[in-house]
Amino acid sequence: MKFNKERFLKNAPSGIKRQLKECLDTLDGLEVVFDGRFGRDGYITQYFDNGQQYCLYPVYKNWCI
Repeated sequence: MKFNKERFLKNAPSGIKRQLKECLDTLDGLEVVFDGRFGRDGYITQYFDNGQQYCLYPVYKNWCI
């Protein structure tokens, strides 16, 4: 599955939207891993924003396409 900016904005809580608002364009379209390692939640193993390396957990299925 892939992270989808529009679905994130529709389904995520407002506090999480505020925290990730600067990197949504970077996250849009990135592959999300749902391998059971963290239960039903997914994660993005690695992404870069403004020269910094990050990972994102949790990522919910209703944020993805």
